[in-house]
Amino acid sequence: MRVIDHLHSKRITPSFRRTLIYLFSMFAIILFSTLMALHAPAQSLSASADPYKLGLLKSEKGDYDGAISEFNRVIENSLSRPQSFATREYANRAKTDHNNFILYYDNLAVVVSRQAAAYCARGLAWYAKGNLAEAEADFEQTINLAPRYLEAYLNLGATKQLKQDPEGALALYNQALKINPRDIAVYFNRAVAYYTLQDIKSALADLEKAVGLEPDNPAVYVNRGNFWTFIQQYDKALADYNRAISLNAGLASAYNNRGNVYFIAGKTGDALLDFERALKCKPTLAEAYLNRGLIRFAEGKRDEAEADFRRCREMDSRLGTSIDERINEIGSPRAVTAVAR
Repeated sequence: MRVIDHLHSKRITPSFRRTLIYLFSMFAIILFSTLMALHAPAQSLSASADPYKLGLLKSEKGDYDGAISEFNRVIENSLSRPQSFATREYANRAKTDHNNFILYYDNLAVVVSRQAAAYCARGLAWYAKGNLAEAEADFEQTINLAPRYLEAYLNLGATKQLKQDPEGALALYNQALKINPRDIAVYFNRAVAYYTLQDIKSALADLEKAVGLEPDNPAVYVNRGNFWTFIQQYDKALADYNRAISLNAGLASAYNNRGNVYFIAGKTGDALLDFERALKCKPTLAEAYLNRGLIRFAEGKRDEAEADFRRCREMDSRLGTSIDERINEIGSPRAVTAVAR
């Protein structure tokens, strides 16, 4: 294929690789809180009385130190009784145990102890703070306690990608797919591991696999579009973002990332309109604030730009630390991509 030949001949710079790994790794690392909220037992206590739920809430608000403190309480006090069940029906009979969460991967039901879940959640908080060694240790402990816990493999793989260990990440994603061979997040992240190893054919095959598994899911088109953007196949990226918007006109990441393509093409008016659409759909999307701020800064609207940068820092401190670098690169169009979730 022409695309594959082009990519094999293209030098992957360290900064480009770090950007790609970070953004795609975030697809994996953000899944946990949403999944646990969906799978929490019905008899769980309110967030004000349950340190585990309180930790999740603090993480969502960016209070990672507070979240770690809450998860420490869970780890110290919870019983560790990991096990797995072969059928959904059998798992349903275990739901009365408050110390366990029941997770479903297609027809496989997996029981995860609250202690294992707390380790995984604490690992995410460490990750958000940039403490990758601590995050890695917590994800490994999660796997020790709950060997069938797919999200732990996914998050540990994302951490290894950021630590420049794509081979280690690849092994973990392969293990995750043994648990659930239909998990699209694993395919997206494994594609990045393949890409950093310059196995472009396998990367593209994983992206196609994810789209084939959920062809009506707009998120798969956004994330495949992100990959096309990174490898400078802008027409294909634009087609995927348009497809995502046709499936869900309220998907903020699709507008933000389509705005990136317009921004790179020098169509700043169209880009600005898409960043504003993204923020209308999701007022907490940090990437859109940063991107709109860069355009406003370039247009000389410094007060409005600073307001956008301030909001970006509030929404995501990790992106906020890169604002000065982005301003220095303002003559070279490079917007910030958001993963779909």
